[in-house]
Amino acid sequence: MKGKSISVIIIVGFALLTVSPLGCGLLSSAFGKTRPPIHAPQGDTQFGFSRDVVGTLVVTYTNAMGCGGQVCTTNTMTFSGCATNASGGITCSNKTSTTIVCTNGVNMVTAYKLHETLSGTITANATCDELAGRFPASATFLAQLDSDVRLGDWRGLHTGTFTITDGATLVASGTMAGSNGVGSHGALGEPCAVCNHMEGTLVGTVLSGVLSGAQLQATYAADLTGVTCPSADIPAGAVTLTLDGVVISRNCPAP
Repeated sequence: MKGKSISVIIIVGFALLTVSPLGCGLLSSAFGKTRPPIHAPQGDTQFGFSRDVVGTLVVTYTNAMGCGGQVCTTNTMTFSGCATNASGGITCSNKTSTTIVCTNGVNMVTAYKLHETLSGTITANATCDELAGRFPASATFLAQLDSDVRLGDWRGLHTGTFTITDGATLVASGTMAGSNGVGSHGALGEPCAVCNHMEGTLVGTVLSGVLSGAQLQATYAADLTGVTCPSADIPAGAVTLTLDGVVISRNCPAP
């Protein structure tokens, strides 16, 4: 049948299918619909994010917490009194008067609520970071943290926000949440309580540059390097913080 087109009509149940060698495809006309084309979604590109922050943690607000009750003080007054006796003489003696004054308040501080500012320079860890050319190599990190820690070993928790800026440009921002005075236990071998240590999770969004809109998530660990444990004071001062995680972009990388 040279030079002629051949069409084959196949009836399967109630579906009418037409196969044409010239169309190289399958058209379903059972319900008068054609299958939409399949488009691959934009890429889920992941980059290693590994940065170090060297700076300072400053406690900007403290509020002592503890068990409520009455605080009482004893006031003692001594005075001299004289009287005329039966023989007409004068007899004098000292007398003491004691009063107790009570007020409502906190009679035992057990914890502190704090506001802390952690700021410093954030730089790339050359061994692990994969954002060269996509994220500033050096920028400014600023975190505002609200902490709740117990007196003595300063164990507790913190939540807050962070920003990464490059000059006047806001590079990324998001939230932080973690623990104070707690190490990584088990097989990692750190002690249960370390008064100058904190760990947590950072989650945010890249807001400028080629990765704008990308999600940022990392775990962090920090040491207050000038604090010796145990510490009678609330830990603060020089801090080194490490961030390790990923940046996930919905955009395919440039070819």
